[in-house]
Order: sequence, then C-alpha cells, then structure tokens
Amino acid sequence: MKKTFAILIALTCFIFSLCLSACSPTVDSFSLSYFNTHIYIQSVDKTISQSTKNKLNHLFSSLQNEFDISNQNSFVYNFNSAPVGTTLVLSEQGVEIFEKTIKCYNFTDKLFNPAIYPLTQLWQFSPNYPVENFEVPNDVDIANTLTLVDFESISFDKSTKTVTKTKPNVKLDFGGILKGYASEKAMQILLDDGHTKGYVSVGSSSINILQCEKLDVRHPRQTKEKPLIFSIDTSKLKNVSISSSGDYEKVYNVGDNSYCHIINPFDGKPTTTGIQSVTILGIDGISADALSTALCLLEHDTENASNSKLISMLNKIQSTYPNAMIFVAFDNGKTKQIITNQAKKDFVLYDNTYTIVNF
Repeated sequence: MKKTFAILIALTCFIFSLCLSACSPTVDSFSLSYFNTHIYIQSVDKTISQSTKNKLNHLFSSLQNEFDISNQNSFVYNFNSAPVGTTLVLSEQGVEIFEKTIKCYNFTDKLFNPAIYPLTQLWQFSPNYPVENFEVPNDVDIANTLTLVDFESISFDKSTKTVTKTKPNVKLDFGGILKGYASEKAMQILLDDGHTKGYVSVGSSSINILQCEKLDVRHPRQTKEKPLIFSIDTSKLKNVSISSSGDYEKVYNVGDNSYCHIINPFDGKPTTTGIQSVTILGIDGISADALSTALCLLEHDTENASNSKLISMLNKIQSTYPNAMIFVAFDNGKTKQIITNQAKKDFVLYDNTYTIVNF
C-alpha cells in the first residue's frame, strides 16, 4: 500500500551544512554548478585570474564527465550498465580516486562502500530524489538488493588503469567522496596561482579553506531560533579539507518514521544510530568525506565507551590521522552529546542541551 511522505524543507538561508565566516572582505568569487550541486569559490587576497577559473572549470567538468552516474558517456554510467566481464579504462585522476576509495573501504571495515548504489536506487535517493508517493522497501527487496552491494567483486588494476566487472548488476556511485576530492583539487589550483586566503565550497558539505577565521556548522535539527550547533576556531588552520555528513540532508518522512540517505551496506537500511551529524577537519578530502559518512553508521554506547563502536573508530581515526579534528552530534532520545577530540576553548557550542564529551 502506498504511503504518503513529507520532505524536510528548510529556508534557503538554512540549507548549508558548513559555512565559513570572518574570512575578511571578498576580493573575488565565482560560482559553478556540477554534480547536481552548487560550487562557490572565494578569494580574499587577490582577483581570480581567467586562467585559474578555466582550470577550475575544467577540473569539475572532467570529474563530472567521468563519474556522473547519469552521463551516458561517463565511466561510472558505462560500468553500471555493462555486462559482467566488461573492462573499462580510468583516467589518471580516476586511478587516484579508485585507489583512495579502496583505502577508505578497508579503513572503515567496509562501512563506506561505493557499490551501495543499488540500495540508493531502491530507497529512491538517486537519481531523482525526491520522488512522490515514496514507499518503504520491503524486507525481501532489501535482502535481494544487498547481494549486489559487493565492492570486492570489482577488479581494479592500477598498472593498466582498468576496472573489470566480475559480477552482474553491481553498480558504483562515487558521490560520497567526489565532492571532497574536487574541493581539495580546486584548493590546490588556487594555491598554485598564489592565493593564500579564501575557500572552495562544494555543496556546502565539502569545503577546503586556504585560511579563514571561523567555521559555522549547521544544527542537525535546525530551526530559525537555532540555525547553528557550534562554531570552530579555524584561524590557525591553513589549506585543510573539511567534510560534514548527517541524517538531515535527504529525508523521507513516513508516518512517525524518518528515512535518511545514509544507508548501512550491511543491513540495507537508513541509519538509526542516533548520530545526527559528523564534521571532520584536517585530513584529505576523500577520506574526510568517506569517514564522516561511515561514522554516522556506528552504534554508540553512552554508558560504556569500551563497548562503543563509534568511539573505537574515532580512536582509530585519531591514531591514523593525528591532526584530524572531529565533531559528532549524537542524540538517542535520552542522551545528547557532542563527541570530539578538541578542547572546549577551540569551539563554541550554541545548544547547551548537548553535553561535550572528549574521546
């Protein structure tokens, strides 16, 4: 039976996941549109040359042409529609993305899985979100679709720059990390042109800053009265990647239940861990994107940190990336926490119903 749905709608000024402020007056800026999202590039030290703008436009267009799931000429589209046994060639940047994706897949114990696209389609989050008359998939369809979420069935050969499909109906989607990669590469183009202050924002969830004073993070349960959950002092940071993921960006509401776009590749269902948002600063763009998504899928035991899968992964990240700054907003209906490795003096919490917990 069909069920009605409601989409969470926010005012235009409230849609941003991350927002930089106090970056000094803008000297130059321009916007682009790729990956079905808004891209904003700002410089506060000098004019962005036409040559640099051309390089930036080429970067984003080349990534879209190779990884857009809807572009019939792209690598991803052709891979997804190809029969088993098909081998396709990647570009140099494609090889780099695939290598880093494999690293993230292994690091997150397979929680970040770029072969999750069949589940994304089943839950109707891609390619045409939102849809009318949304229906919650039944358990049989979920179980059948889970058999297709098999990243390890894809053979990658770096020496030949090729990817081979060894199992039918397996499909890829690099949307979970593409914005972070693009933002980081765009920042490097600005640096190569001599820029020292400003930022690149791709979809407002993946940002690279050359230098700015403060990062504002939207409240995962945003209201007009509480648009932000906290602000982070970024005045001492230079040339860093930032990523934010949460259960609020794409949501279907059915009755009393909400279904977000972050789907667990092991049970095939949208996350219900109580982790509302994750913000990571200070590691490479692809890893920041992948880890912020994977962390949303981990259970958290508020009573015993040793039993918390979330805390275990946070410690693993901190050990591997000692410069990472991590913020997790958690609410299981009983306990509300901001879980972080940062000192209280380094950020301002705007919602005091959350308790700050250091891991």
